[in-house]
Amino acid sequence: MERSVSECLGDNRRGTRRLALYVGRRYSRRPLGEIGERFGMGASGVDQACRRVEAQCASAPELRRVVEEVVKGLGLSQVQT
Repeated sequence: MERSVSECLGDNRRGTRRLALYVGRRYSRRPLGEIGERFGMGASGVDQACRRVEAQCASAPELRRVVEEVVKGLGLSQVQT
């Protein structure tokens, strides 16, 4: 998933990581701790990163478009959240 996100965001490692966490949390239905383990961080870090992405998406249409593109590219657009 992180690879797909980085293809959309380029070399922005922090943004790529946050977006991958957000998509993972929103679509995987896995516990925050499990998602965090895959990224070397705790559950609260995952939660905070996801809240930041949500806030940024609310004010940045370009970021929303990137999220939608990643979700569609991963075949998750039909998954109910």
